[in-house]
Amino acid sequence: MRTFRLVIVAALACGALLGLTGTAHAASKNCAALKSLQTKLDDIDTSGKNLTKFKNVASEFHSAAAKAKGKLKSALNTLGTIYSSIGGGNLNDLSKLSGKSYSNALKTFTAASITCS
Repeated sequence: MRTFRLVIVAALACGALLGLTGTAHAASKNCAALKSLQTKLDDIDTSGKNLTKFKNVASEFHSAAAKAKGKLKSALNTLGTIYSSIGGGNLNDLSKLSGKSYSNALKTFTAASITCS
């Protein structure tokens, strides 16, 4: 019976270790995606009042989402889609910035950015 308990404890420990490794890997991928996004966003000229520049921003968010995992991937895609819509030039699309999906995506993006900094 003692051997059986030892095997169970060892299996649980290995499972926990593998779970943490997977989480750490996802976190490092997300941080790498965010670092890459920040570098690319720094290179975009956002001076002036040209809404079409949001298309460039949207493209970079979608690119970063392709490298991210989990909730961050979804948040980056949501932000990219909203920015792309705004980049279409319709001022009515600016109302999407007050929507719940934008708010939730921005919270996830901000939390991940803080974690990775």
